[in-house]
Amino acid sequence: MARVHQNQAGYALLEALMSILVFSLGLIGIIGFQATAIKVSTESQARTEAMLLADELIVQMSVSDPATLKSEFATGGSKYRSWFDDRVVGGSKLPSPSAAVFVSEGSTPTTMRVRVCIDWEVPGDKDVAGFSPDDECPRSGTDPWKFQTTALVF
Repeated sequence: MARVHQNQAGYALLEALMSILVFSLGLIGIIGFQATAIKVSTESQARTEAMLLADELIVQMSVSDPATLKSEFATGGSKYRSWFDDRVVGGSKLPSPSAAVFVSEGSTPTTMRVRVCIDWEVPGDKDVAGFSPDDECPRSGTDPWKFQTTALVF
């Protein structure tokens, strides 16, 4: 009887080690899911903030004089600079933001087509998601814009 007992010695320790291994692998998986969820949440928050900033600018444009819309709100214009400095850089939580506004003629004399492009840098981001530069939202280089929107201003 004592001989059978000696052959089974150590099995409890082996089972404990295996259960710790399985538990550790599950814990590593949960941590990975949590990290991904935080990244997606942060990206979503930044896109929402960019959307709100673009919407704010478009509303300002819609109540402005159509004759001076292009000169004041296109990239480099006085009202663009004010919006960019005060709201995008000063008031938003976007890290290292950049923005461009392109204003073109609409289908009628009183309509203007507006394209707002906003980008930001996320530490460690390889910039794989976003909108590629195109004719409506040109950009020097080939880095994609993270947010773009088009609106008609009457």
